[in-house]
This record gives sequence, C-alpha cells and structure tokens, in this order.
Amino acid sequence: MQPDTPDSSFVPVPTTSFPEFLAHMTTLLDSATSAAGALPDRSDLSFHRSLDRSFAKSLDKTSGRVLKLADQLLGLAFEAEQNEKEKNGKQSAKVKGKQRQRLEDEDDVLDRYRGAIDVVDGLLEHADSQLDEVNGAKKKAAIDVKASAVAQAGKKLPGPFASNSSYLPRHLLLDEQMAKPQLSFKEQIDTSNSRPLWRPTLPFKHHALVPADYTPRDDAVLFDDEVDVVPDKSDPKAREAYFAKKERRAAQKHHPYWYETKHLPYPTSMFVNLTPCEPKSFEETPFEFVDTPEALERMVAQLKEATEIAVDLEYHSTRSYDGLTCLIQISTREADWVVDALKLKSELKEGKLGGVLADPSIVKVFHGASSDITWLQQGFDIYVVNLFDTYEATHVLSFPQHSLQSLLKLYCGFDADKRYQKADWRIRPLPQEMLFYARSDTHFLLFIYDSLRNALLLKSRSPSPVGSSEAARKNPQAAMRQVLQLSAETALKLYVQEPYDVETGKGERGWVNTGKRWFSKKGNFDSEGGWAFKRLHQWRDQVAREEDESPAYIIPPADLAKLADLRDANMTMAYGILARTPVAKRAPEVVALLRAARADYAAHAAETAPAVAPAPASEPSIPQGEKKSAPVVDAWAAVGRQPVQATSSLFGKTVANQPKAKLVSAMFGQTLEVGLARKGRRGSPGFDAVRAAVHDDIVPKPVQVNEAPADAVDAPGVHKPEPETVAFVPSKSKAKAKAKEPPAAQSAPPSPPAVKAEASQTQLAKKLVPDADGIVSVKKKSKKKASASAVASAAAGAPAETARGKADEALAKRVKKEKKDKIRPEDIPAFDYAAEGNVLDQTQVERAPPKKKAKKARKTVVDMSGGFGKAPSDPSQPKAGNKSGTYI
Repeated sequence: MQPDTPDSSFVPVPTTSFPEFLAHMTTLLDSATSAAGALPDRSDLSFHRSLDRSFAKSLDKTSGRVLKLADQLLGLAFEAEQNEKEKNGKQSAKVKGKQRQRLEDEDDVLDRYRGAIDVVDGLLEHADSQLDEVNGAKKKAAIDVKASAVAQAGKKLPGPFASNSSYLPRHLLLDEQMAKPQLSFKEQIDTSNSRPLWRPTLPFKHHALVPADYTPRDDAVLFDDEVDVVPDKSDPKAREAYFAKKERRAAQKHHPYWYETKHLPYPTSMFVNLTPCEPKSFEETPFEFVDTPEALERMVAQLKEATEIAVDLEYHSTRSYDGLTCLIQISTREADWVVDALKLKSELKEGKLGGVLADPSIVKVFHGASSDITWLQQGFDIYVVNLFDTYEATHVLSFPQHSLQSLLKLYCGFDADKRYQKADWRIRPLPQEMLFYARSDTHFLLFIYDSLRNALLLKSRSPSPVGSSEAARKNPQAAMRQVLQLSAETALKLYVQEPYDVETGKGERGWVNTGKRWFSKKGNFDSEGGWAFKRLHQWRDQVAREEDESPAYIIPPADLAKLADLRDANMTMAYGILARTPVAKRAPEVVALLRAARADYAAHAAETAPAVAPAPASEPSIPQGEKKSAPVVDAWAAVGRQPVQATSSLFGKTVANQPKAKLVSAMFGQTLEVGLARKGRRGSPGFDAVRAAVHDDIVPKPVQVNEAPADAVDAPGVHKPEPETVAFVPSKSKAKAKAKEPPAAQSAPPSPPAVKAEASQTQLAKKLVPDADGIVSVKKKSKKKASASAVASAAAGAPAETARGKADEALAKRVKKEKKDKIRPEDIPAFDYAAEGNVLDQTQVERAPPKKKAKKARKTVVDMSGGFGKAPSDPSQPKAGNKSGTYI
C-alpha cells in the first residue's frame, strides 16, 4: 500500500504564504523518506530481477528516471552557485568556462556521490541561516558594503605616482636645506618658557548663542550620570579613567563654544537611512590648491552652501618647537580643496574660514579628530561645532580595524599609500604624489560617512530575538547618538600649552615622561645616571626653545639615555654620540654638564647619607646553648703598645677589647698576658732576644745586651724580668750537645735558665744575618727525630715545677711512639689445627656469612607481564651503547 501523497497541482508560494509552503514541503519529504525506507535490499532486488523479466525492465526504467532527476537537481545547484560567485565578483575567467560533471550511470553515482552530498549540505546550511535570520535569531551585518566595493577591496589603487619601495626618499622625509617657514610669519613666534599660557582669543564669535565670555557653572559642566559614580578602589584603572574624564570636563568650561556644542540641534538628515552618494573619480572632481586670499574667499563661499564637508590636516613637528599646521584638506560632494596653511596663516587666523567650521547646520566629518582639533586651535584659533568622527563610529560598530586606511579599503576599494603620512609637508611646491595623497584623505570621506551612518541606524533598528522584551524599549537612534556624544567630547577638547617644570619633570615634554622608558626599571631618577639625564634633558629643552627646533631633533631620546649612562672614563664617547646631532659643535658643553651633574650627585649622596650611631662597648650577648669562642690576640701587638679599639666610620665600634686573654705558645709556653706593657713588666729573655734581634736587623744599630746580675736588687720603677719556664734552645745547639756529651752527662741536671738564655741569644744572633737586599730571614733546618732515650732523660732531668706543665705537654706531642720490634719468622708460634673446629661441621647460624660488595639500590620495577616472565629482547636493537628513541 502506497502512502498518501498531497496534491502536487497546488504548491503554495513561499514569499506570500510561507507557513503553508513549509507544511507542504514537510509532507513531501516525509513521503519520500518513507518510500526510500520501504525499498528492499540490493540483494533482494537482484534476486527478484532474475525471477521476473518485466520487473527487471521496470526497475531499470525507474533507476534511469531517478538518476536523471538527481542530475537535474545538481545542475540547478551548480548554476545557482556560479551565479552567486559571478554576482559577488569572485568568479575567475578560468573557473567561468568550467563545466560540471554529469551523472550518467551507476559508476558516476558511486564515484561522485560525495560531491552531491556536499551540495546538499551547503543548501541545507544556507536554508538554516535564512530561517534564523527570519526568526530573529541571527542579525544581518551592521556594515552596509557595496558588492562592487567588496570585489575591489583586494585590489590596490595607488594612483599614478605609486612606488613599490617601502621607504620614502630622504628629501621627502625631511628637507634639511629649506628655510624655516615660521621665519616669514607676520607674528613673531615666542617659544620661551616664560611666555604667557595660551588662551582662546575670539574678537568675533560666529554662530554664537551666548557671548564669548560666557562661563558655565561647574555643576553644569561636570553633571553626568557616569561621572558622578566613583569606581571602587579595587579597580585602579577605572578610577584613573574617572578622574581623567572629570579633569577634562572641568577644563571644558573655558571652551568658547561649550554652550553651542551642548545645545546643538543635529540635522534630521543624520538620522535617516539614505543611499550613500558615491564619490566621483579624481579626474571628474574639480580640485584647487588654495594659496592666495582670493582663492580662499572663493572656497569659503562654496563651503557655506554645503550640508556636509570632510576635513583633514597635515602638520610638521620636527623643525619647530610647537609644530606647524602645513595643509588643510576640505572636500564637499562636488569639489576638493587643499589649503596652504603656511602661506595663509594670517588670513586663516583672522577670517576663521568664515565661521564654516563653527556652523551647527554643517556636518564636519573627521577621522581621528583628537589631534586635528588642537592643531586648529593652536595655529588659527578655529573651533569645530557639529563633529562626526568616523574613528568613534568604528568603535561603536565594533570594527576589527579603526584606521582610515582600513575604511578606504573596505568601502571604496582604495589602498592609500601611508608612507606619505610622515613626509615633510613644509616642502613647496608640493610634489604631485604628496598632493594626491593629501587629496585622497577627504575625497572618499563623505561616502564613508554615509555608509557608517546607515550602519549605525541599522544596528539600533535591527529586530531583537523573538520573545525578547527589549524590542519595544530600544531607541532607534541609540548607536548614532552615542557616536555624536563621543564626537562632541572630542570637539570640546582644548589645546594646552604646558611650561617646562624643572623640579617635578611632569608634562608631555617633561623628563619623567621622556625617561620613564629607561629609568622606570631602575627604580627612580635619584641616581647618578638619573641626575645626569635630568640635567641633560633640561639643557636640551633650553636649546630647542632657543633654536625653535623640536627637542627630539636636537638630541633623540635614545641618545639622551646613552649620554646619561656615560662614566668619567668614557666621556670621550659623548663626541661620537653627538656627531649625528645638530649640536655636535657643543659637545664640550655637554661633557662639562655631565661631569657637573655627577659631582653634584656625589655631594648630595654624601650629605644625605644616614649617620650610624657607635655600637655600645659592652660585650655582645651570646645565645644560650652556644660556646664562647677563644679570643685571638696578636702577641706582637700586646708588647710595648696600648691596645687600639677597632672602630669603623660605617659601623662604629665593632670589636670590643678582650680582657686578660692568656697567650699560649708551643715554643715559649705560658709567657705573656695582655696588659703586661701597661704594668711595666717585661717578657721572657728568650722572647725579648728574638724580638730585639729582628728589630736590630731591620734598623741597623749596634747590638747591646744588658744583663742584670743574678743578685741585683730591683730599683724603684724597674722590674726584674721573671725567668722563663722553658729555656729557648735552638735545634742545632741541641743536636751538637747530644753528640758531644756521654750518656752519663745527659742525665745530669740541666744548667740554670739564665745560662741557657744567654747561649740562646748568642746563637740566634749568629743565625739572623741580613742578605744583600737588607731583608732578615731565619732559616729553619730540618730537625732530627729525638730518640726515646733522649726524651726519657730530658723528662727525668726536667724540673717538677707546675709552671712547666704546658711546655712538657707540647714537647710530648712531638715525640712519636716507639717503633715496634721487627718480628722474625722463628718467633712465630706453630698453628695448632687440632684446637680449631671444622668449618664443615658449623651450622648456617654459626658460620659467618661472607662479606659481599655493597650493590647500588635498584629502582622497584612493577611487573606488568602478568606472571609470564620477562619478554624476550628485540634482536634488531643495539646490544650496547647509547640508545635513543629519536626515530621510534
């Protein structure tokens, strides 16, 4: 039984009754899908074909009809795709003559069925997109771009003077030979730092609603719902933007056209969606270079009759301290003008362009007007009312790019050569390529304004998604009003002439803004290099004002930082750095300034260095649990001198005197104490002899040895030296005495200490002989090891006084242990094997395990084999050496 099919004689028209058409198409698709699902499998069809010949013929006929219908559908889809590409300008000549491949048999279906699926998928996606747009789920693009403009967007239209070079010729970038135009101005330019600040001067106010001296109230200027809400402290960037905006609004009250801008009745044409007026070609559009007062009057007369004008400026700021406005480009829908602002500076300042730019009935279209507004105010005291900034419109429309070059390429297919943006616009006469670039900036700008205006109105009037409650409350002029509000804020911007602040360095041209790139990472400018940079920056600004040049032209900022980092030893490098600048002849002056800055900083650092209070004389405390280290005292400094307190200019009193530290010597024993010189006591005779011999050799004087008799009585104020506990005897004398004396004499009691001391002094004086250079050296000969008998006899004959205890200990440390007697083979007893047990009879516990070499700990490897043992090695891998997985 076949499914019911609708009557194919009646097909609803989708443009008039889309719901009926959708229901009709859905029914047809359901029936076709059901019929396709009811078809038997291919193997069943082959079986039935073999049984019934008439069924086979009917099946072939039906297959041919379906194949023909499929080929016709693909043909229609291919034709529609080609027409769409040709309409959008994307059809190339090579693709245009290409024919599609037809479906003629089963093999064609099998080979090219993927192409049919792609076509169907594309049709379904296109249908989904159109349905979403109808239902409001998808919005149309906010940019109303002409199709022909899109087709030409990738093509470059550079004009007749285009060049493939990426850099301008040097004479077009900066003409060093030309005379300065500002020297021919009627009004002398004052660039001194003491000049009065700039103020608006309007002898006559065009299109005035209030007098020129009208000043609005502060609450009227600052009142704004957004400004009144102070951002939270957690968002520092928002707070900074808030206070900056409030400061700008506070300065707006001095603008002479503040009231006219705030109460501006915008023309109705700005809120109507009109077809953009395409610009004429350069050849068809009248053009005039205005450089005479008569031509200026003719231009102003034509501008007063226009309703929209496009304005742009070209200026120069390299060979002038304040900068110069060189050109003013103005275009209407019928003509283009380029005004020589250098030659007609006085006429422009007096006539104010006839008040055209202040006329609220004329829409002034700028792109990026923030700088142009201040240049007009600075040079000619001209103000703009009813401004439309295309740069602000690109932000409201969320364009990916915001430059004029991108808008020219998007809407007009014109690729501007932005190399001339940095050209020297003072050059007269202007080359044709520069004049063409200046004219093109405003020639297309009114057409771009029309396109952006329609896009803004379309964005506000586009329907909201179905079911949204915002559709009824949406303002159809919201986007356009937002752009006009932002443009009005730009028009109310005032030119500010900032004086040079030497102390704080603030301002656009201050040393803080110039040097933050180099000194922000180092902390601040309070350093040697920072002081040099500030002094040099101040000097550069002074020279630039005197010569009426830009500071960057005198010395570039990068060279300024290099000069500030130079040290005194490298000051000659300053001549090489300044050789590329106009102040090369003043290099000695710069070097002297840098040295003076460094000297001033050194004096400042010495004055401001914090004074450190001296440390208390008390002994520093020792943490609990730590042992006090033994004092280290210089024995030579303790004799004959008063102790010196260790102090420092930076840390004060650092090391306290060590009270009564005993000196212990391995040679002299306990001989001296700190403070003996203060008590008038002398050291031991042996120590004094060594010191006196060294002193006499350094200072050549006759050696005088004054020996006091043993029975001498101490005179008043004279102290008798105490006998040393151990006599100082050189090793050479000891060796000779041992060789001459018999063993019985060696055990005799030793001589008195005084006799030994006298012998020691005599032998030491013989050994201390200065060489040819007058340097005294004491040669130390190798000592023979003392035998055990000599040590024993010395120990037996030594006095038993306790004062020699430390000397005996020191001497005993030098004596080595007696060597063991050599063992002879016949003295070794025979080994009794019967007394030893059998190793084989011992148990595992009794048997001592053999010592094995310690092995490195291996890493634990998890067994992933599942109990099947280690996998066999791969014979294709190398057996040794470094193995890497580079080619695995």
